[in-house]
Amino acid sequence: MQQLARLRLENPEMTLRELGEVLKISRSGVNHRLQRLLQLGEKIAGEKGIENIM
Repeated sequence: MQQLARLRLENPEMTLRELGEVLKISRSGVNHRLQRLLQLGEKIAGEKGIENIM
């Protein structure tokens, strides 16, 4: 997930399919991992008292 997070930050214009091709995972796998990263971010933000990160 760290690789995906870095790749996404460095290349926000890339599609899920393109990200998957670079990481050698499916588009669905990319989507699943990005959703998990968002959940983790929201959890951490909530623990720190930060609301509405999206």
